[in-house]
Amino acid sequence: MGIKSGCGLRVAGCGLRVAGCGLRITGCGVRVAGCELRGVGQVSEARA
Repeated sequence: MGIKSGCGLRVAGCGLRVAGCGLRITGCGVRVAGCELRGVGQVSEARA
């Protein structure tokens, strides 16, 4: 299953990868580089 949207969104199982914005999801954790966003599971944090 692959989803493409905007910057290039890729969803594999429970892993999400976004190229451009710099979004990385490993397992069920969310990691965003560039957008300055960090999240674990369903918890998201916005850092300025």
